[in-house]
Amino acid sequence: MTYHTYLNLNYDENCFFFLPVFKILSIEDDAFVEKLNLRVGKNLNLNYSCNDVVWSHLEENYIATGATNGAVVIWNLSKNTRAKQEHVFADHQRTVHKVR
Repeated sequence: MTYHTYLNLNYDENCFFFLPVFKILSIEDDAFVEKLNLRVGKNLNLNYSCNDVVWSHLEENYIATGATNGAVVIWNLSKNTRAKQEHVFADHQRTVHKVR
């Protein structure tokens, strides 16, 4: 099995999204600090198995991920709940390789 690691910087380049562990890390002076773990709850499914991630260019607290089950998931990092999924687009069954 092959594992891919993806990093995607936010617009301000002070935080990044780290796949495959689904964590938001901040870039500090001498370390990376975990800010948010998106793998929470008991309903983890294939929406958490993704190939790509992109930060919103309009809203700093939104990211989109492309899942292996064909879903594109919009995440709202500022939601006051543990689950940060805002919306799941599941319009086809093929793997999403790139989100723009």
